[in-house]
Amino acid sequence: MGSNRTRAATLVLIAVLAWIGLGLFTKYYDAFGSQGAVGVFASLVAVGLVGTFGAVFGGRQTVAPPAGERMPGLIRVVAKQDVTPGEWLKLMSDARSEFFLAGHSLGKWCGGTHRDSFEANMIRILKRHGTVTLLMLGPGSQNLERLKRATQRDYTKAVAESREFLHALIPHLTPEQKTRFRVSVLSDHATLPYTLVGNERTIVTAAYLSTRDSDEVPCLEMLRDCQEGISIYDDFCALVKQSRALS
Repeated sequence: MGSNRTRAATLVLIAVLAWIGLGLFTKYYDAFGSQGAVGVFASLVAVGLVGTFGAVFGGRQTVAPPAGERMPGLIRVVAKQDVTPGEWLKLMSDARSEFFLAGHSLGKWCGGTHRDSFEANMIRILKRHGTVTLLMLGPGSQNLERLKRATQRDYTKAVAESREFLHALIPHLTPEQKTRFRVSVLSDHATLPYTLVGNERTIVTAAYLSTRDSDEVPCLEMLRDCQEGISIYDDFCALVKQSRALS
């Protein structure tokens, strides 16, 4: 009985911290600008919740706070490592008019058994006159060395494989489709502080920690048109504008 009460209290704490963190993200978005707003978001949500997940999630769990305690638009909070490949891919398969992705590389999206599905869904969206926007690091980026020092992971091969995949895909698109297929490479001076995947209805985001792998940090799934969802999407668009096109 006591453990159930502790668990319930911890789950409520997760919901409250997520709500506060995302609320402050929106509050300070204009004051600090793109990177500053994400810094507030990352600090309060990722750092504040990562310790809580260790106490709560022994197995795969999803947090959906009671309606009276739920931030408007927040669907769930779940550890990033517990979002299944099928759930990530569903964000793309459910997309009708838009799909967007921000990450160090295309990684698991264009590798192994996911490759064909990833390619087919992007082409499907483009044929429906929708848009696909991808933001990633480029080969030789200074960010690759920063990531290696911080996380002990080398993304060089993943970035190269992502680039090869894209260069093989682009020739199969029509000239009109290419105008709606946007691949951006993050500028070296900019930092990508989060992963973001979404469509016209739903987004899923998690902050990258600066000192280790981010698989255990909380992933927030929310409606694209809620206040916080709009702010995060706007920040993503700002990063895309700061970036250069894939060459």
